Amino acid sequence: MNWTTFSIVLRESLEALLIIGILTSVLKKDEATTKKHWMFLIFGVLAGIFVSIALGTSIMFIPDAVSESTMNYIDVGFPLVAGLMIIHVMWWMHKNAKNLKSDLTEKVENALNKQSLISLSLIAFLAVAREGLETVLFLSGELIEATANKLVNLSLQIALAVVVSYVIYVLLQKTLGKLHYKWFFRVTNVLLFAAAVQLIYTAYSKYQALA
Repeated sequence: MNWTTFSIVLRESLEALLIIGILTSVLKKDEATTKKHWMFLIFGVLAGIFVSIALGTSIMFIPDAVSESTMNYIDVGFPLVAGLMIIHVMWWMHKNAKNLKSDLTEKVENALNKQSLISLSLIAFLAVAREGLETVLFLSGELIEATANKLVNLSLQIALAVVVSYVIYVLLQKTLGKLHYKWFFRVTNVLLFAAAVQLIYTAYSKYQALA
């Protein structure tokens, strides 16, 4: 079990579930909600997932598309960028987490008031795609180096993390309540920071090997 991979996917999956939960709660409260609204919301969510998977798949073909010397720089660059991005995302979430729900709620309510199904779908797409693309970037190093056997193991770890994140989401919704999510994210922030340090160290080690 690669705990870096597991913790990253767990955290990003839970964030995506929270966002989807916010979007669905707004639709449930609005009396004007119809089946079309739900269809466009689901379409946006699925489109975000599809784009993320497509990007993750395309990254695996990079070694076949570039020269060996270029690949050496990519091996250093991807984990470095991924580690720095994790730190940036942690900082962004710390700064914007309080307003995330109100901002999403306002955007969905405006889309409902204007009866703009495309806007509703786009909101869902962008929200889910953001989490998915962040996950792909964070795991880019593993995706690039993935052989057939490694890809199977990676897929199983991702699937397990998604399932665990859903179980945690349900438990938090039913027991602790939304106010306690901040404590969960404080714990997972420690795991994410450890993952960021490991990725940056991996980039440094690969750079030293090239020097």
